[in-house]
Amino acid sequence: MNRTPIARIVLAIVFFGFVFSPIFIKRMAARREAEKSKLDVQTSLARHGFYLEEVSRAAGVNFIHHAPTLDPKIAHIMPQVASMGASVSIVDFDRDGWPDIYVTNSGEGTKNALYHNNHDGTFTDVASELGIADVNQPGTGVSTGAVWGDYDNDGYEDLLLIKWGRPELFHNDAGKGFTRVSEQAGLPGWVNANTALWFDYDGDGLLDLFIGGYYNENVDLWHLVNTRMMPDSFEYAKNGGRKYLFHNLGNGKFEEVSAKLGIESRRWSLASFAADLRGSGHPDLFVANDYGVSELYFNDGKRFREAGQQTGVGFAPKSGMNAAFGDIFNQGRYAVYVSNISEEGVLIQGNNLWVPKEGTTGDTLQYENLARDFGVELGGWSFGAQFGDLNNDGNLDLYLTNGYISLSRTQSYWYDFSRVAGGNSKIIADAADDIANNQQGEAVAKGFCDAPGVFGVVGHVNSGVTIAASKIYAGCGLAMITPMSSNPGVTENGLANVFRLTNRDDRKGPGLARYLIDKMGKKRAIVIDDQTPYGKGLADAFSKGFEAAGGAIAARDAIKVGDTQFGGLVKAFPSDFDVVFFGGMREGAPILKEMREEGVNQLFACGDGCWDVKGFIAPSQGAASKGEGVRILSAAPALGKVPGSAEFAAAYTAKYGPINNYAASSYDSARVLIAAIAAAAKQKQGLPTRAEVVAALKAIRFQGVAYAKPVAWNAKGDNTGAVIFVNVVDGDRFKEIDQIGE
Repeated sequence: MNRTPIARIVLAIVFFGFVFSPIFIKRMAARREAEKSKLDVQTSLARHGFYLEEVSRAAGVNFIHHAPTLDPKIAHIMPQVASMGASVSIVDFDRDGWPDIYVTNSGEGTKNALYHNNHDGTFTDVASELGIADVNQPGTGVSTGAVWGDYDNDGYEDLLLIKWGRPELFHNDAGKGFTRVSEQAGLPGWVNANTALWFDYDGDGLLDLFIGGYYNENVDLWHLVNTRMMPDSFEYAKNGGRKYLFHNLGNGKFEEVSAKLGIESRRWSLASFAADLRGSGHPDLFVANDYGVSELYFNDGKRFREAGQQTGVGFAPKSGMNAAFGDIFNQGRYAVYVSNISEEGVLIQGNNLWVPKEGTTGDTLQYENLARDFGVELGGWSFGAQFGDLNNDGNLDLYLTNGYISLSRTQSYWYDFSRVAGGNSKIIADAADDIANNQQGEAVAKGFCDAPGVFGVVGHVNSGVTIAASKIYAGCGLAMITPMSSNPGVTENGLANVFRLTNRDDRKGPGLARYLIDKMGKKRAIVIDDQTPYGKGLADAFSKGFEAAGGAIAARDAIKVGDTQFGGLVKAFPSDFDVVFFGGMREGAPILKEMREEGVNQLFACGDGCWDVKGFIAPSQGAASKGEGVRILSAAPALGKVPGSAEFAAAYTAKYGPINNYAASSYDSARVLIAAIAAAAKQKQGLPTRAEVVAALKAIRFQGVAYAKPVAWNAKGDNTGAVIFVNVVDGDRFKEIDQIGE
């Protein structure tokens, strides 16, 4: 029997299936997607009362943002540095009653667009014909944002274009075109700005202008004199661009008055907003800063007073990206939403929803962060956010966008940034910031290991980061001295290259416990820690020592780094206790403040994590002197007690400003390391190896200014000359009252 025709038929059917199955599958998938879309619309309408549909192309809005190409010196980190500038502003520029759209571009030679509303759901770009498109010419900088305001009260909103470069003011000529008036208005020649706003700060009926700098205004990102233009700290950077406040003189001219009116900050501004938050009749100014705390300037119409720490919004440093105001309770009082950065497994800052505290108004206004309570704390790498009643139910909704999404999903921004800000000294030698994160600490360590000219490292600060980084340094034989990491684990891993100048928590904790029992008669302690290796380790050591000395632990609790509200914690305290011990750092101040506000007057004790005027005494706002007061450990004697320390403090203050508590320890650590490198080089009569530096460091005996006894190391790498002191708070400073151990 001839089976060939059947075989051909079968083969043809199979071939037909191979050819047309993808088409069929695609059509079926499209149909399912369409049905799913209809279902999603119906579900959204039923559940939320609205739905959103992406229609930009159909509406004629065809715009792609382009990033700038900056100085070749930073070509290898260009995506990280140049990842800003895309912005959208809504304005009815021609007063036809329909909102138009202005978008900025940031590539050199690229054009901005002004989409005129055609009243039929479509838009037409008219920026070129109106004179506000070709604004990113080489040599003038590139656009980073736009704000609109009628500065001359002619009924038409004028355009202020902020740039990394020359800011531009365009007068709106009755909706028919725009005239550039930047020089006549008196704007500066160069500002690396990321935020601006129009507001009438003095109530004279004329709009004034605020511009917030990001990079220092002396930095030309296309012609860098050097590459030291990055933030000097990940949490408290103060080397950014200045803040400008231009007073409207009423004749098309502006006068810059920021310093005269009390605005002198150089934090890295990313967002700003103005509103009357206190019912004073004058708009207050809120500024969200990258690499630091937010700032809130109270305005009395004549001067501004920074009240961020007083109100609570400027307590915990984060990466402020956006600020949005909204009356979320419909009570006539604004809440403030500040977006920050959270990346699972790397850094969890959490967004803030600052809500006015009940019973606080006017100059006593205070805020509490309710972002977690409202479910709006974790939004990813949050960038822009705005309030709006999207379903017309009378309540404000919140829309949040994420930034830095144009790179590969497999590429970590944070790993790359750690190398920018820490691991690559050719980029920035004075800001090797591990951002208090283990992964970033390891990246910083790898960067130093890869640099052949590095013979030793002074750092890190946080114990967990130090332990993680120390293993990297051990792998490349690099000497490491930590001035302040006190968790015992730092020197318990048998690493020959690791040294610690300060004392250990297993001496600090039990030492303070015995002091409280033997000298103060304390018997029952509540112990709280911040769940970090430092905080928990110190709290564990204290608890063990307290019980060993005959005391009892009345309660044990834990908080999270970054928490600011501790009312529930304090209210849950048991009644029978006589001291609260906190293992942690900056959260100590708000815990103590909450205790005193709730009438809890028992003694508050803390390790050297609270030994910080700016981080503890100032934000506690007098609470440290109330009730039974405080006992705070310090890891070194007061400056002036050790020969040479007073002179060091004077020189430091003259050059850098107010001295930090661990400055002397860091100074000694650096000098010990330099002395070891010099000794190794002298013995070899040439450039030493890293192993030779470690050997010289082990043998060194060095008299510093932090401790009365010379620096010398035991077998584990701990400093045998380190001592511990007990302090009280006396006004705005710490007062040393006793010593623990020798």
